[in-house]
Amino acid sequence: LMWDFFQQYTLDCGTVGVPLAVVADGVALFPNPTQGTITVTGERLVHCSVLDLCGRTIATMDTTPTSSLQWDLSSLLPGHYVFRGHAGDGRISTRSFLLIRQ
Repeated sequence: LMWDFFQQYTLDCGTVGVPLAVVADGVALFPNPTQGTITVTGERLVHCSVLDLCGRTIATMDTTPTSSLQWDLSSLLPGHYVFRGHAGDGRISTRSFLLIRQ
């Protein structure tokens, strides 16, 4: 009886989703864990950011296209972070890293 009620209605959601970013897999981040300075190599990055695990942007850096950069993050609190690098051609690289103190 209840099923008859619902059969008179249709729901067309179409295609649902979000576009996928083009991922650049050639990025290396080291040392990991780090005590402050990270080195990133492999892609011609133009914009970099560090996010906390909640997705909040903690630090950003714009640079001329470079395939190797060093970034001093010693001012951040120890913890897990995510590095996100944007290449000039629109590709995005994401790497997680651990910042420690000794």
